[in-house]
Amino acid sequence: PGYMVPGYFVELAEMPLTPNGKLDRKRLPDPRGHLQRENEYAAPRAQVEERVIAVWENVLGVKPIGVDDSFLHLGGDSIKAIQVVSQLMREGLCLQVKDLFSNPTVRSVAPFVTKASRTIVQGPVEGELVLAPVQRWFFENIRVEKHHFNQSLLLHSLEELDDQRLKAVLGELVAHHDALRLVFREEEGLITANHRGLDETLFDFESHDLLDLNSEALKTQIENVANRMQNSIDLAAGPMVKVARFRTSNGDHLLLIFHHLIVDGVSWRILLEDFVTGWEQASRGEAIRFPAKTDSYQTWNQALQEHAMRANDLPYWQSVAATVIRPLPADRKVSVRKNARSRTLTANFSADQTAALLKDVHGVYQTEINDLLLTALAIAVREWSGHESVVVQLEGHGREDALIGLSVHRTVGWFTSMYPVVLPAVNDEHEYISRMIKEVKETLRRIPHKGIGYGILRAYRGNELQEIRPEISFNYLGQWGDLQEMTSSFSKSTMSPGEAVSPQGEQLFKLDINGGVSDGCLRLDFQYCADEYDDQTIAKLVALYERSLQLLITHCQSKDSVEFTPSDFSAKGLDLEDLEDVFDLIDKNF
Repeated sequence: PGYMVPGYFVELAEMPLTPNGKLDRKRLPDPRGHLQRENEYAAPRAQVEERVIAVWENVLGVKPIGVDDSFLHLGGDSIKAIQVVSQLMREGLCLQVKDLFSNPTVRSVAPFVTKASRTIVQGPVEGELVLAPVQRWFFENIRVEKHHFNQSLLLHSLEELDDQRLKAVLGELVAHHDALRLVFREEEGLITANHRGLDETLFDFESHDLLDLNSEALKTQIENVANRMQNSIDLAAGPMVKVARFRTSNGDHLLLIFHHLIVDGVSWRILLEDFVTGWEQASRGEAIRFPAKTDSYQTWNQALQEHAMRANDLPYWQSVAATVIRPLPADRKVSVRKNARSRTLTANFSADQTAALLKDVHGVYQTEINDLLLTALAIAVREWSGHESVVVQLEGHGREDALIGLSVHRTVGWFTSMYPVVLPAVNDEHEYISRMIKEVKETLRRIPHKGIGYGILRAYRGNELQEIRPEISFNYLGQWGDLQEMTSSFSKSTMSPGEAVSPQGEQLFKLDINGGVSDGCLRLDFQYCADEYDDQTIAKLVALYERSLQLLITHCQSKDSVEFTPSDFSAKGLDLEDLEDVFDLIDKNF
């Protein structure tokens, strides 16, 4: 059958044999070498391959890339894939993220790259917006201080920033990205969202000259202003964007505040790229022009609502929602977890560990980084809590364009998908690590459409799907490139951007784990409530997580053969036991 045909072949002069005349599998060459740089560099043969390689090298920061190198083994992930698709679109080429993951080499993906054939309207979006599932979740779960739930960034420039130039760039930015002009009104329990017009105030801007302040007074003043601005957004009247410029004796600082209802992690990458582009254009006296828009957030949300009526993954999510969640152990019981009592401990990983997780270890089990991050979490929480299985709420970027049939790679908005995952328990002591990796990988691969359906069904067919509330949230945000790679004009400020979320707000999870790769190192923040947990209790969990992830890295690096799982084949209904029976049969007869 087709699913048993190897995906690639390695030519050998002869088969290595054991002294007993059996096939010596340990002496077989590693097939992964033919997908990594262990193989000879293969140059592009066609223009489309050259263009794909140029984009990969830019996004991944790796040179040179050959046509047989794997996107995944070079450090690619789902967010990097979105950036690849976005950059190709600027060149008039189309590629779907799913095709990149299914065909992860330049040679194999090139046939799926086509010329753009659809024209997307570039004018301003007006009128009402259907709330996205995650926005509905926000209004149902964020009960106090809804206006103070932001994402923000404080930039630094050694040069003075001209206020008029800043306003011009920011005005074009908010006009171009329609979701930044949204406002949200609540009347008799009904939430409506609408786009403000271009003739209205697009953003609030403040200038503060602080040249005479010493370092401590400067730090205090910037933080005080930032906190006031973070708390000043009016959801009903707008604008949802706040900006402040601080002039100091050591250059200028620029505070950017967006309410979370209108942006997410992918949006920030788009906005920073466009802001830098606009700033450099304006600095040269050129007209400000941004790359073309993709399908609007308004069109996307309407399509999600229509998709809910024909979604076929309801039975899967109903089975997950039936899971009984055992409460995590805690030092004390609490009724409300206030953000003011939130504490954070961090799991830090070295550049070598991070490089291994991004590039070196995945060929053994055909994994992605989230597979190993969540396997480590399952192992650590199991030992820490004594629970067999672990239920986690995962967050994804939510831009599953292949499912919806739209392109939103350069669209700003809050697209995040949130969905529950039951991480499995394994009792195989002999092959515990190997089995855990395989089981977690297969659990994640079985999730339909990377989880986007759960939020859609809860939002639009909630009477058919009960809500499940995990006590752990996990969000891997991918790789954040160094701002200096994008521009020499700005860097991240060391000053505080203020409290992005209200101290009076509620922390919804016992453990809220967020992180990503920055400056070449993986960092995961474990957030918890000090009223509920002692620091040493969470410190034990963080230490267990660090140990577990290192254990997985070491295990994968020590393996000298590839181990497949059912999701590596196209056969339906194949499970791990079936696959192991097949390989056992091969071992006995060859």
